Amino acid sequence: MKTVQKSIRFTRKLSYGVLVVAIFFLLPFVVITLLASKSNILGSLKSFVIVSGSMEPSLPTGSIIYTLKKDFYSTKDIIAFSDKGRTITHRVKEVKGVGTQLYYTTKGDANSTEDSDMVAGSNVVGKTVLFVPYVGKIVMAFKTPIGFGVGIIIPSILFIFMELIKIKKEIEKETERRVLERIGALT
Repeated sequence: MKTVQKSIRFTRKLSYGVLVVAIFFLLPFVVITLLASKSNILGSLKSFVIVSGSMEPSLPTGSIIYTLKKDFYSTKDIIAFSDKGRTITHRVKEVKGVGTQLYYTTKGDANSTEDSDMVAGSNVVGKTVLFVPYVGKIVMAFKTPIGFGVGIIIPSILFIFMELIKIKKEIEKETERRVLERIGALT
């Protein structure tokens, strides 16, 4: 019986430790990713989720990439660029200067041909400096109503419920302590 209780305590402490470490490391990652995807707070750092297989196997579908804006991009750099309202991530195959403007010929690693249009330097969002494979699938799942509910709403409700139970227990302990003090004072 004591061994079972020790095992349960150890499991609880281990779970709590894993949770704390996960939050300590994951929370900054999530915050940076969200800030980089939706704002300019982090300067030219941007984040995107790879949604097609055009850069397989270099950048697997579902990866999150982080880009930084540069003045110049070289051949073999992987860049993200705006094209007709979409952001595309492909590799630079050739750099051409036309007047004062730079243009880039790009191609997805998995594609058999280069992209039909050259990319103007002004349309380049940035060079890929880091990617995290497959994590973007989780981000995309949270954007659906079911994913948001399962991943955000339900855990939040459970957390609030657990905290309310803790508060209730603390109130009961405090009430019991006060009652025992008054009984002690009467005797």
